[in-house]
Amino acid sequence: MGSKKITICLTVLLLLACAKINDFTKMDAFDATSRAYSHAIRWSEFDEAAIFIKPSDDKSLSPAPEVLKMIRVTDYTIRKTAVAEDQTKVFQFVEVTYYRNDRMVVKTIREKELWEWNAEAQKWELSSGLPNFE
Repeated sequence: MGSKKITICLTVLLLLACAKINDFTKMDAFDATSRAYSHAIRWSEFDEAAIFIKPSDDKSLSPAPEVLKMIRVTDYTIRKTAVAEDQTKVFQFVEVTYYRNDRMVVKTIREKELWEWNAEAQKWELSSGLPNFE
């Protein structure tokens, strides 16, 4: 009887440990995704940044390609990160400093990014789209 309880306890502990390892792996994946996205935005590589955007029919999530060609980002700073309790969503509050080639006026915008875990694809996707360059 005692060994049966120990086996059950060990099985439960093993399942909990596996769940925690999965959470750590998911958050490691978010860190890598966030770094890659940040790099793409900082270097104004919007085509590369767009691969992180969650597929959607909503075209308002991204500025028009002709607008993006005019944008040069000078800084992208993550100000705050909040992770949902179930670790399937991450909110990042960022500041993006940029200028348009045709205006040469430096602007800073504050954006709230929503990242969502796609369990089927095992990757993070940006639901909020590229920054809203004015």
